[in-house]
Amino acid sequence: MSGLPRRFSLLVAVISGLLLLSSVVFAAGTGKIKGRVTDKESGEPIPGASVLIVGTTQGAMTDPDGSYLINLVPTETYVLRVTSVSYNTVEISDVVVSTDKTTEINIQMEKSVTDIGKVIKVTADRDKIDKYEFTGTVRMTREAIKTMPVTNVDKLLQQTAGVVTTSQGEVIIRGGRAGEVAYIVDGVNIGDPLGGYGPTTLGLSLTSGSIQEISIIKDGFDPEYGNALSGIIKITTQTGSAERTNLYLQYLTDDLGNATLNKYSNNYDNLAFSIGGPDPIFKSRVLPALGLNFLEDKEVTYYLYAEMTKTGTHNSYDKYSSDITAMRYGKFNFLGFDIPERQLNDYTINANLMMKPLNNMKAIFSYKNSVNHSTDFN
Repeated sequence: MSGLPRRFSLLVAVISGLLLLSSVVFAAGTGKIKGRVTDKESGEPIPGASVLIVGTTQGAMTDPDGSYLINLVPTETYVLRVTSVSYNTVEISDVVVSTDKTTEINIQMEKSVTDIGKVIKVTADRDKIDKYEFTGTVRMTREAIKTMPVTNVDKLLQQTAGVVTTSQGEVIIRGGRAGEVAYIVDGVNIGDPLGGYGPTTLGLSLTSGSIQEISIIKDGFDPEYGNALSGIIKITTQTGSAERTNLYLQYLTDDLGNATLNKYSNNYDNLAFSIGGPDPIFKSRVLPALGLNFLEDKEVTYYLYAEMTKTGTHNSYDKYSSDITAMRYGKFNFLGFDIPERQLNDYTINANLMMKPLNNMKAIFSYKNSVNHSTDFN
């Protein structure tokens, strides 16, 4: 029996180490899917039908009245697969789940006669106007954020009516004060209960490339947000796909390689990188090495996003200096590499490990950090 306490101690050590570097969030950034499954011809409910979210282990069985409910669904676009004895399988694509919102999908099934294995594919209807949803709630999905010419959260917020960001990075909603806004990132309130603004910079410094969804609630919020007086900003960051590994690389520059074309260049360079997908190490190697296999058939994913931005300004010191008077900027050490700096330098990293030990439970170990270096001159 001596091996069991030792393994337990190792597991506690691993989890404790993760907790020191991360925030653990249960059911953060999730919504619900509900609806009713009926016979297409008679309109009668179909009890016992299976409603499954393709690519996950989440799903539900319909009640005697044909209704179903799937809780704690991460914000994403899904495909629903509905199966029942004596009926053709139905797949519904483009099912969008938003944070704290219930997506209603009603399904009609046709009886199968001879076409065994026939699958009927349909597309989910566009969301109808929800009369119970507050008019003061604004949501920005991943698809919408991609089309906006902005790179971080405070610039995204400026696209919303009634929201103002100051030069100090404070956010004001509907004429209130900066300290009256609650900031929630992946289910964790990062505001300072003593009224300071320091922790809020973590959420505002997140880059748009790492964000899955933003919800801005300007009025009518629930009592659970008792520390918010003028508004709430809820940010859900991206997580890895359980089906495949996705790799993303982006490089932006205003250096056109020509002195004439670079007349208005600010010596700007931006490099963004992300990778995410099914976990290749924690579930298959770390836990088995400890003699633990409770996540063997469970969903575990990872996601890593890193971005680096370096630039001067339109009136950069470099434009008014010679080789003799040139300012020597320092270097930033990252993973053992010395990266030359410029007048303005931003470094951002966002990493998370998500696991679903149960169908109605999700845990996220996350790490977020942002470093800003700048050199002033007069």
